[in-house]
Amino acid sequence: MEMFRVLSSEFSVQSSAFRVLSFQILNPKPGTQNSEPGTLNCYELAVQIEPEGLSIEERTPHLSGYKTLLIPYLRDGGWADTTQVHRAGSLIRLALGAEIIRFELEGEIEHLLNLPYGYENRRGLCGLLRVDLAEPLEGIKYRVAIEA
Repeated sequence: MEMFRVLSSEFSVQSSAFRVLSFQILNPKPGTQNSEPGTLNCYELAVQIEPEGLSIEERTPHLSGYKTLLIPYLRDGGWADTTQVHRAGSLIRLALGAEIIRFELEGEIEHLLNLPYGYENRRGLCGLLRVDLAEPLEGIKYRVAIEA
């Protein structure tokens, strides 16, 4: 049974736009046989590298619902600065010192929950953003870019 399918992996140096990865994860629905038609849930991810950042689309075809995006971030790397989270509409900025990372979501954000404590990795203390979108969707699209 195929559980992972790469849809495309294209690189084009001359166009300055790279479609890095597009794939599906196939998951049998509970209580079904893998060979039955229409019994697979699917997750699709497409990432595009562009001069101004990354464009990302995550989808669950035929499964519309309220989507949540989780964004982990380094909160405190052990130097003087800690990450500040700023939101304006569907735009989220993470600022750590002079570096600013921008997340632009397509669609309205219903709720943003910042969990700045309780996580760590080898780089330091981490936080987690939970971004709940307002409308039921099959997928979410967002862009990630470094501003400074």
